[in-house]
Amino acid sequence: MKKRYLKPLGLLLALLFVFSAVLPGLSVPAAAAQTESGNVAEIYLCVSGFHTSYIFGHAWICIRNISDAPITVRSETLAPGAMLSVSLHAGVGREFNREMRQYRGKSVTAIGRPLTRAALANAEREIMDSKWGSYLLFSKNCTNFSAAVWKAATGESYRAVIFPFVLKNQFPADQTFSLRIE
Repeated sequence: MKKRYLKPLGLLLALLFVFSAVLPGLSVPAAAAQTESGNVAEIYLCVSGFHTSYIFGHAWICIRNISDAPITVRSETLAPGAMLSVSLHAGVGREFNREMRQYRGKSVTAIGRPLTRAALANAEREIMDSKWGSYLLFSKNCTNFSAAVWKAATGESYRAVIFPFVLKNQFPADQTFSLRIE
């Protein structure tokens, strides 16, 4: 009698898995995305120290096109080798390429991972999520935003609090490097 329920239950679970990957607004888990072949981009979780605009530092995401063809993130088209930045800012909310201007020629602390198209799509969904349309100091700040996009793209989580230096202290020492913003 129990075996009779196993087959329909297995079918239901299989359908749920298939539809969760197809329905809009739902993302493929990062681990599943990494099984696809071919990385198209690299994502960097960046943290600066003191900067004239940010007393306690700043956190943001950079995405670099490592493919041979242009890729699009939101409405930004990245040529091969090009990089963009995105973060959350007080007064304006989500903003693209502000860090590319402010930190040009400077090095910041970062960790990075390669991304498949599916993982890049996960990052883009999180970046464009309406919850990131505005800034709130304690719950929707640059650190929360950057950690959430990183998790959506890579599946790796970091405790995100108000101060970027707390995020930076969680980076694995053997994976942390200096990223020059060009």
